[in-house]
Amino acid sequence: MIKKKLPYNQKKVGDKIATAGEHVVYKYGDDQIIKFPSGPIYYANAKDARAKVINEVRLANKYLKEFIAVTELYTYEEQDKNKYCIIQEYIIGRPLELKDMQDDELQNQFKELMKDNDLMYLNSRYTLEFFGLRGLLLHRFFPRMENIIVTQENKIKIIDLGMISSLNMVSSSPILRWFIQWAVKKQAKLLREKYLVN
Repeated sequence: MIKKKLPYNQKKVGDKIATAGEHVVYKYGDDQIIKFPSGPIYYANAKDARAKVINEVRLANKYLKEFIAVTELYTYEEQDKNKYCIIQEYIIGRPLELKDMQDDELQNQFKELMKDNDLMYLNSRYTLEFFGLRGLLLHRFFPRMENIIVTQENKIKIIDLGMISSLNMVSSSPILRWFIQWAVKKQAKLLREKYLVN
C-alpha cells in the first residue's frame, strides 16, 4: 500500500538494526521496522530514487504478494526534498541458504516464488534482487540470499523489495549502469546453476 504525504512517527523509531545498500533500517514500535533511504542512488537523485521504490512496491504487490512482508510506503516532501520511508512488519528469520533447497517444503515455496518473479520479469523486465550486494560478489563464501528469509514457521518471506533491471538506469554514471547490467546477469546465472537444478 502506498500512502502519500503521511509522515512517520518519530517517537516510534528505535535502535538501528542494519545498513543495507539502499536503506538504513530501524526498529519501529514493538512489531515493525522502518527503512530510510541511503546510498549512492538516493544521494545522486532523490526524486528518481523515490520513483524507483514506488515502482518496486507496486510490482511486488502485483506479482509477489504471497511472499512479501506487510509493507507501507510513505512519500512526502521535507525542506523541498523528495523523501520516503518504508514501514514493514518485523519478521524473525534467517537468510535463505543453498542447503535449504534440500527441504521439500522450502524448495516448493522457492519454485513458486521464482514462477512469480519470472512472470514479473516477462511483463516488466524487473527481477527481484535475491542476494544483495555481498551475496552477489561473495556468493562462494556466503551462499545465501540476504533479501529472502526463512521464518520460524518455515515460510519464505521477502524482506527487501529492491529490484534490478537493465532498463532501470536511475543514474547517468556509466559505471553504475554497467554494474546493474552485470548484476542482472550474475544473479540469473547463480539462480540457474545453484538453486534451480532440481
